[in-house]
Amino acid sequence: MDLKVLKVDDEVFRGMNATRKQQYMDDPLNYASIPFKPKGDPNNGWAVPFVTDHKYKIHWRHGIDFTQMQFDLSKHWKENDKPIHFVHNFTDVRENIEVVAGGDIIENNTLPSKGKGNRRAGDNVVYNQSDVRQMELWVDGKNKSRRSIKLVGYRCKKWCPGGVEEKPLETTVRRWSNPEAWPTGRVPAEGDEVLVESGWNMLYDIEESPIFGKIEINGRLTFEDGVKDLHLRAKSIWVRAGELVIGNSTHPFQKTAKITLHGEKADEHLLIDNLVETGNKVLVNTNRIELYGKARHTHSRLTREVYPGSSTIFVATGLDWVAGDKIGIAPTGMRYNDTDFAIISAYNSATGEVTLDRPLTAYHYGASTSTASTYGGIVDIRGEVLMLTRNIKIAGEDVDAWGC
Repeated sequence: MDLKVLKVDDEVFRGMNATRKQQYMDDPLNYASIPFKPKGDPNNGWAVPFVTDHKYKIHWRHGIDFTQMQFDLSKHWKENDKPIHFVHNFTDVRENIEVVAGGDIIENNTLPSKGKGNRRAGDNVVYNQSDVRQMELWVDGKNKSRRSIKLVGYRCKKWCPGGVEEKPLETTVRRWSNPEAWPTGRVPAEGDEVLVESGWNMLYDIEESPIFGKIEINGRLTFEDGVKDLHLRAKSIWVRAGELVIGNSTHPFQKTAKITLHGEKADEHLLIDNLVETGNKVLVNTNRIELYGKARHTHSRLTREVYPGSSTIFVATGLDWVAGDKIGIAPTGMRYNDTDFAIISAYNSATGEVTLDRPLTAYHYGASTSTASTYGGIVDIRGEVLMLTRNIKIAGEDVDAWGC
């Protein structure tokens, strides 16, 4: 067995003294002091040593979601050297991973069908099932024209999303909760992929939905208002050729409407076409979304200064703020991170007194009147208090910091 490298790169040794360079040459497999290299420049690639006639499983921590990846064999890899069998994982489902070696496109699934002695560099097998998503690749030096092997990932080739046939909007309304509104004769259930077809006039009326897979909207989906709070949950939503409507300019939505996006980083990505992937846990709009919530007093200023530990502030009178609303108080000094967030326990509309659910952590300047006259007639340095609560909310379920 010989120790070979996929790529010899002088960058590996740059900055090493003679002792450390010799340590690396003596035991490269266990030498862990090579500095991190930023991605983007192919010349910054790692020189990775492997022992021939072995099988290696390279596990990317979060998987890789690639469109192109390349293996370059070392010039020291001779034709009679034994091969290496690589296995590595990838993140998202690919319709096809094209392997190009020596100018030839190597068909998928060639690796398991051949005897070990008949395999050629670039032979491969792709496991594209959602619970596996890994690839095996055969690398050797038998053919000088195949010393560079390129992998090209296609999210779709034959099965890219087709066009949408536009149909006139129905004059009647389909209720989401009505089984007869759906071609299947049943209301969509947990994990289903939901299609609001072109021409449909669908009214969403579910107080708490299960977690759907992908929702694709090619007709119109309108949230019903005035009856109950509504919550729609899905892993991704694509307003493709249709419309998502919550309230309108003359009749803002009065109840509470919430859309929550679920999923984890490795879940299947939403595919727009072969060149555009949006990731997952997303709301994507390629046509029309209208969201009109209640008009709120979104902004006020502190009318008195407030100190850390206080759970009472004073703002303008006559606001529409109520218990349960969430507010944010901006910094008023040089410490840019002196921001406070709290939930209102009570608001006195006559005095402007706000009782908070927690003590403040920072000092915030306030005054009964604007400071603009002192600062050139334009600058009011009193602490800003922002109303953060809205009756229409779109949020991502936070799973392992994948969401917000």
